[in-house]
Amino acid sequence: MDHNLPAIAVGIVLIILFAIYAAGFAWSAHGRQRADYVSVMLGNIENYTTHRGIIVREERLFRADTGGTVVWLVDHGQRVRIGEAVASLQGTGSSGQNMVTDVSGVVSFVMDGMEENLTTDRLRTLTIENTNQIAPQAFIQDSVNAGAAAFKVVTSNTWYIAAYINISYTAGWIQGTYRTIYIEKDGEVVALRTRLHMIDNAGLYDYVVFGVNNSLLEFIDKRSISFRLHNVTQQGLIIPQTAIAEHMLLMIPNSCIHYDEEGNGFVLLMDNTGRIVPILINVLLSDDEGVFVLRGSGDLQWGDAVLDYNGDIHEISEVRIRRGIYVLSSGVTRFREVNLDYSIIDGDYIILNRALNTNIRIGDNVMIDASNITDGQIFF
Repeated sequence: MDHNLPAIAVGIVLIILFAIYAAGFAWSAHGRQRADYVSVMLGNIENYTTHRGIIVREERLFRADTGGTVVWLVDHGQRVRIGEAVASLQGTGSSGQNMVTDVSGVVSFVMDGMEENLTTDRLRTLTIENTNQIAPQAFIQDSVNAGAAAFKVVTSNTWYIAAYINISYTAGWIQGTYRTIYIEKDGEVVALRTRLHMIDNAGLYDYVVFGVNNSLLEFIDKRSISFRLHNVTQQGLIIPQTAIAEHMLLMIPNSCIHYDEEGNGFVLLMDNTGRIVPILINVLLSDDEGVFVLRGSGDLQWGDAVLDYNGDIHEISEVRIRRGIYVLSSGVTRFREVNLDYSIIDGDYIILNRALNTNIRIGDNVMIDASNITDGQIFF
């Protein structure tokens, strides 16, 4: 199971470069049926994979010797010195007891209960479950019982993000080099310069520890985080979702294809009465194993029985889904396959990855509703 949550959680930035589609219509040669079309246009896709990680810091918890109300003597995020009083415990009928730090660093009143478990000593032994866990709700103590944590002091400006990342994203990474990652924080994306403190292979994942020596205060109250490795905007092709046609293709083994004297391919179909019926086929795709024809072409259906050269029966059981659009060119519709990998759905439209759909051009006129369109249909 891939613990790098897609968001596949995924983010979209769609910028339509024109206010509206260039829209039009043509009339069918059969019954003058109107057919609407739109022009393919450009939009921007911010496409990325979100990864999960856990923050590890050098931090020290300070616990109360007695119970009482906590009165802060310094500010959250303030840097303190050894021997400085950080808080005062006001008990019933007492004048207060100061809590003094014996380490220097940055004070945080925000705690999550993981401070003593997630230490830098454990950086080499954290599991994928550790790095993907959701931290408990952070809290601030206004009053404490004896032995309870009242505050913490972060003792180092360097902090760490530990994560397990699929090896497809970490190829070529070298320990000690620098990388910028992008962290989602409070609805915004923050660019963070990091150093690859550690990278160890764990099968399909690399265990990566990013070292950070900046932005300590910005993340001092965070533990579980989501981040991405890239912040790249790609251009995509915008078309209506209704413009995409989906065809089921039936695979017929090469051994079941027969030819007449004119070279036309056909199959010998055994119907449910046992009668053998020759059916012409229109090959759309082929590979080393056989050819693919449209389901329903010549009344062929999934599960039909066809005969091979030797008269043995083969059941049509393998199918392939073909997706595409109908482009209107010189009044004639032409089917063009589309690759939906890394595409983004935005409302009634879909944004196709341009690099994977080089057969589609900006300005192509695409039929809006593909449900009743066929390849080669003529419009005036």
